Amino acid sequence: MRADRVLKVIAPLDVDELPAGSYLIDPSLPDREAGPRIVPKHAEWVGSVSMAADGGRAVSASNDGTARVWNMATQRCEWLLSGHTGPIAAVAVAADGSRAVTASQDRTARVWNLKTGGCDRILRGHRLPVLSVAVAADSTRAITISEDATARLWNLTTGACLRVLKGHKGPLLSIALSPDDSTAVTGSWDGTVRAWSLATGRCEHVLAGHSGSVWAVAMTREGGQAVSASWDGTARVWDLRTGHCRHILRGHLDSVSSIAVSDDNRRVLTGSEDGTARVWDLATGACEQTLTGHSGPVTSVAVDGSGREAVTISRDGSARLWDVADGTEKDRWVGGGTGLVGLAVGRPLMPAVCGDERGGVHIIDLGNPQPSRV
Repeated sequence: MRADRVLKVIAPLDVDELPAGSYLIDPSLPDREAGPRIVPKHAEWVGSVSMAADGGRAVSASNDGTARVWNMATQRCEWLLSGHTGPIAAVAVAADGSRAVTASQDRTARVWNLKTGGCDRILRGHRLPVLSVAVAADSTRAITISEDATARLWNLTTGACLRVLKGHKGPLLSIALSPDDSTAVTGSWDGTVRAWSLATGRCEHVLAGHSGSVWAVAMTREGGQAVSASWDGTARVWDLRTGHCRHILRGHLDSVSSIAVSDDNRRVLTGSEDGTARVWDLATGACEQTLTGHSGPVTSVAVDGSGREAVTISRDGSARLWDVADGTEKDRWVGGGTGLVGLAVGRPLMPAVCGDERGGVHIIDLGNPQPSRV
């Protein structure tokens, strides 16, 4: 990457120095902040964000073809990652925080060094736009999925394609990896979920039953079960040892677009176009709570490791923190009237990072007596 394509913001800038369309003053900051904070702004929709496991850095990806690296402690942009020639559909940060991988409509993925802001590798091979990416827990491999109906396993150090996973009959829309990196689960436009062995590249199970596209998939921490969310308005719990559907989670009145599983493998959280989120018992498939309050589609959900708290974001422009046990809203943040469409959380759940439809990136700390919101 050429040096002139990297921007490092190390201090607040004077308004007169700002390039037109590149920065904004966030009007939503509380009065207790010492004046308005100048923050970098993407030029278009921010549909994906990802955070390092230690919560130190987050990366936002935009339709403007760039990604930005955020220091969570200083709440400043460290690097502008530029090089893709099309919108970036997704980003994933490695667990060790050393690198990030972006997936783009230019049919490539890129591996970025988060310490230098440089592009280490360009991953070429997909014939159509790359729609999402997941980085393995060992931080050395990643899987990309594409409109070309394939998934590809990559060595992030060398850039080599290790395996091509073929079998779906339509574009791949969602990807999840088991914690031990042995299994990948993909969801497709064809309405099926497939479980793959990463050691052999073999499809172990075709999980059929949905009557619509599978928008999201997740795996339990022990790796024995997967959960899928579909346009058909249901979610399904699958046994990956047998390939059988254990539960059909019915109750949403519109398509289910996002899903999360608690680390203790007890609860599933789903978000829907119907404006609600639901909490399900993973063992029984029963709906424990319906989280109501959003006035627009719920675009992303997350649950903390213990399954006690959850966060949801919506196209109504708000982020909400919930008590999972009783379904009550504990805190909320309402932005500048634009929809929120990407969410990344750390451990603990807060602070979180979300993107919006106008190119903004928001760092929120719901439940904190003095939240820091950028």
